[in-house]
Amino acid sequence: MRAKELLEKYRANQCTEEERIQLQNWFHQLDLEKEVGLSLHDLDQIEARMWAAIEKETSPKKIKLWPSIAAAAVLVIGVGIGLYVNQQAKSTEIASIAFQDIPPGGNKAFLILANGERISLTDAKNGNVAKQSGITITKTADGQLVYAIKNTAEAISDLTNTIETPVGGQYQVALPDGTMVTLNTASSITFPTSFYAKKERCVSLKGEAYFEVAKNKNQPFKVTTPLQEVAVLGTHFNINAYADEDYTLTTLLEGSIKVMKADKSAKYLVPGEQSAINEAQFTVATVDVESAVSWQNGNFTFENESVEAVMRKIARWYDIEVIYKGDFSNIKLLGSVSRKKKLSEVLRVIQLSRKVKFKVEGRRVTVMP
Repeated sequence: MRAKELLEKYRANQCTEEERIQLQNWFHQLDLEKEVGLSLHDLDQIEARMWAAIEKETSPKKIKLWPSIAAAAVLVIGVGIGLYVNQQAKSTEIASIAFQDIPPGGNKAFLILANGERISLTDAKNGNVAKQSGITITKTADGQLVYAIKNTAEAISDLTNTIETPVGGQYQVALPDGTMVTLNTASSITFPTSFYAKKERCVSLKGEAYFEVAKNKNQPFKVTTPLQEVAVLGTHFNINAYADEDYTLTTLLEGSIKVMKADKSAKYLVPGEQSAINEAQFTVATVDVESAVSWQNGNFTFENESVEAVMRKIARWYDIEVIYKGDFSNIKLLGSVSRKKKLSEVLRVIQLSRKVKFKVEGRRVTVMP
């Protein structure tokens, strides 16, 4: 099969798993860090050379991975971005965002104790951060917060703590039962300082978090959000419950979970499924779970998403204001790019789709078709 035909199948989501892996292997070798600032003329020449190399590699002989194509790294396709290249853009417009150096977000969070004390985990030194009711709270060297019960008798209490990430922050916490929670940007989780002697392990979430729940068949683990409740015994799942999104999305990676809407209607998920809930709907579908949790692995991933949905993700991570000028109703974006890059680099990659362009003024980004 010709390489371009294979790519078109990928763009149309018609690839077999073998074909998808083949394409991903071809482009995995490409390194976006090595090439930035190329004009569209340069990109056209690189694309022509890249396709020639791919055509050569798609002959009947054994397929190899070839670092020699690294020169094409800046191409959207070269980092797995399936953004469609079918519109015109000026190289000067791409260059206009090259000088904006807003750094990516990082490990930033606040710990709010039961007495209302607010502790900046960003500024706190490694080691013991606080002690309360038989619980010791420690910040580790890798930027994680760990709750440990030191005195079981004192730990029996109804005190609660909250971990809150600001815009541009994320954080990982080991809850008192050993459950690992990774909070995405602009999110918070509230939980008891101890689950000891409780019938259920109940926490509440705003925003987005990835859970690796410690198994305990005698104590179900429950996560509540404004629109739903998720009940599990021990499993891995992700909940996206941002107030400005159209749906609350719950994605299961391992185990099984019960998702219950506020009206008490419920559905059970198996690995690979995602529930979507809003005031009017409650659906379950099979999805690419790796895409759903890509943020936790340091990437933005867009699955045929609207421009507005893509920019909401970027705005939360880089703490920017987004303004729209034009009609984006028929534009969808598909692909993945690292969250570790500066804003200018992320916008440059998206702009290479030639479907949108950007004007950056300080922390204000104007999006235009």
